[in-house]
Amino acid sequence: MSLVMLELFCIVCLLYALFSPRQLFRTNIPVHSCDSCIWDIFLLKIYSYSSCRTAESLRNCVIERSVSVPWYTSAHMAVVIVGLGNPGGEYAGTRHNAGRMAVELVAKQEGFDEFKLKKTAQALVTSGDIDGVPTVLVLPETFVNLSGKSIIALVRSKKAAEKLVVLRDDLDLPLGAIKMTFGRGSGGHKGVESIARALKTKDFVQIKIGISPATPKGKLRKPSGEEKVVKHVIGKFSPKEEPILKKVLKNAAEAACLFAANGIEDAMQFANTK
Repeated sequence: MSLVMLELFCIVCLLYALFSPRQLFRTNIPVHSCDSCIWDIFLLKIYSYSSCRTAESLRNCVIERSVSVPWYTSAHMAVVIVGLGNPGGEYAGTRHNAGRMAVELVAKQEGFDEFKLKKTAQALVTSGDIDGVPTVLVLPETFVNLSGKSIIALVRSKKAAEKLVVLRDDLDLPLGAIKMTFGRGSGGHKGVESIARALKTKDFVQIKIGISPATPKGKLRKPSGEEKVVKHVIGKFSPKEEPILKKVLKNAAEAACLFAANGIEDAMQFANTK
């Protein structure tokens, strides 16, 4: 296909997008009414499918293939909410997957589409909006300690990292407690270390979900020694812990949604009083 024909086809696509953007692009990203937003989406879509060699194949790519993850644009930058955990059925329900479970709850409560594999990010991804704010939910398919490999494919700048929320387990908090921080260290969590190293910044939000046992008076009984720690974090929550887990996951999910909808102050006020 000649370059002229491709340019003409692109112009037709743009004109169609101006009048019916949702029908052409079929994306979960909320389409704004401003021309600049539509133009950004149009350019990004064409760029994403530039490998198509003919007008027909390009048309099929644009119309039929869905893009799970929006590229960040000058017009709008999405909130990215990540749930850390290990992939695979054998790790489902383990303490190390508390963050992953919380993000799955966000997807369910907010009515997001089913997670789909984004190969370039090695992650399960879905996108939508929370109270009108474009939001991407991410479940890395790497192991926890390699989470940075997934996140760097989705968060392209330090500015974008400021809208990143990482939900993860925390041994320094008792089961039932959550804590939200911004710009803080990993606290020894290898997954957070991997993300900070990949992004070259620690300026992102963490929502820490406690997984350590506590005495009846609330004193933390954190496991000691590497062997005991590993056994604890990859162990599954007991039936006795399930009611507490259900409540804390709901609180963690709510904190993430508040960040997306209202910003960090409201989210921290909620999370750090739980």
